[in-house]
Amino acid sequence: MTWPPSGELRVLRGGNVHDGRGPIARLMPGVVALSVAMALAIGAASGSWKRRGVATLPDDQRLALYARTIEELREFCGEQRPDALRDHCRELASFVEEFTECRIDCRALTGQQLVREPTR
Repeated sequence: MTWPPSGELRVLRGGNVHDGRGPIARLMPGVVALSVAMALAIGAASGSWKRRGVATLPDDQRLALYARTIEELREFCGEQRPDALRDHCRELASFVEEFTECRIDCRALTGQQLVREPTR
């Protein structure tokens, strides 16, 4: 049997605990946790930035943009839309959902575009 046994901690002089891993290996869980937290924070903030951008428009411009986007969704993104417009229609749907005016009818319209299509 080798000393120290694998997987056990040993105490060095001065009370420092050494677990047999290098400094990079000991830091890795913290780095991963920090990266995940930052990604979540960025994702949450990006949605609020879009909403704030739309909300800062003057009412008449915001309503005109909302109406035009809804019109474009209805005209080009219906059930018979070409596959070439799929990504564009998803972007329109995602954008129009940022408007406070987007309620029941709007959500039904956008839901058709944002539903995930099966890959098989």
